[in-house]
Amino acid sequence: MRPDKYLTIRWIGWVPMLALLILGFHAQRASATFIVDIDPGGTQFFNSSAYTNVSSFTGEVGQNSGLYVDVGAVSNVDSGAGFAIISPAGTALLTRVTFTPQDPNAFGDFSFRGQLLEAGTIHLKVWDNQGTLTPFEFDFAVAHANQDFQPFGIISLDGETIKEVEISDASGFKSVKQVNFSNATAPVPEPGTMVLLGSGLVGLAGWGRKKFRK
Repeated sequence: MRPDKYLTIRWIGWVPMLALLILGFHAQRASATFIVDIDPGGTQFFNSSAYTNVSSFTGEVGQNSGLYVDVGAVSNVDSGAGFAIISPAGTALLTRVTFTPQDPNAFGDFSFRGQLLEAGTIHLKVWDNQGTLTPFEFDFAVAHANQDFQPFGIISLDGETIKEVEISDASGFKSVKQVNFSNATAPVPEPGTMVLLGSGLVGLAGWGRKKFRK
């Protein structure tokens, strides 16, 4: 009977360890929640050199920060050195721009300003680093053409980070500027993971008492 007893105790010992492993998985894979924040602040996107008539380029969030973001456009664009202003090259129609951080764990919010060629609605999509295939989608109405609109942005509520952001407008952007990102914050464990942690610790304590009495 004693070998069976020891075998049972060993199995009990694995329970808290398994619970803690599951807790770590849930803490890292918590469901993402992005919401609208018209001006979350952050650090401005910066070009170390000018780009002319290109469909993609790379800049940094902050000067000499090493936090690189790749920019892709549906048509060729120009963007000067310094705090980036992205505008269509020549007579090109700029209807879509994507921003892809090279470190998908780096940023938790995004915002921008600019001008539209016509009054309309800007559509923003954001993909999280959790790997969700369906993006979060938001719309921003712009009442006037050829005027700077107010900052538009999104922010993560749970520490999830930005894999990619896409902004689009059917009539086209005259310019996209004051692009800001903020560093991500640590995720807050969900209530379910806290319960799991508590269960694991209780099991660990029970196992310790049994082992001590043995």
